[in-house]
Amino acid sequence: MKKQETHNDEDLKKLAPLLFSLKKENPYKVPNGYFDELPSIIQEKIIEDILVPDSLWARISKAIFRPQFAWSSLSIATLIFIGGLVFKSEYKPEQISSQDIAEVIYHQEIDNMNETDLIDAMPEEKVNTIKTETNSKEHEAIMEYLLDNKIEEAEIVDQLNAI
Repeated sequence: MKKQETHNDEDLKKLAPLLFSLKKENPYKVPNGYFDELPSIIQEKIIEDILVPDSLWARISKAIFRPQFAWSSLSIATLIFIGGLVFKSEYKPEQISSQDIAEVIYHQEIDNMNETDLIDAMPEEKVNTIKTETNSKEHEAIMEYLLDNKIEEAEIVDQLNAI
């Protein structure tokens, strides 16, 4: 077993002159009575934590922002942010096709839907196109019926006025 060497001031001055030149006093100061009051301060904090529970947000943030969860929390937040950007740039309501609308209508209860609901669900330019096509087809069918049955315009006007 080795003897523990002790150095006197002379040896310390030779080995580490800078260290030897430092004052040998405690640079830290503690307020008077600090250690006498410390136990009561700690007990007050514990009682306060027990009596006033943290809010839900405070508990969640304490759990998320712990050092062991910091990287995973940051990764999840980044993925959510990037996902939002991608979804925002990819989602365009104008991309809904007539085929998609037809499939949705087919799979839902068509009896509970009226014509107004269907028209409201369609894009404006499609509604105008369908109205024009329907009006011209109906107009042709009505004209053909009137010509085939030799019904005159005056007769139709008289019947409409009678209603």
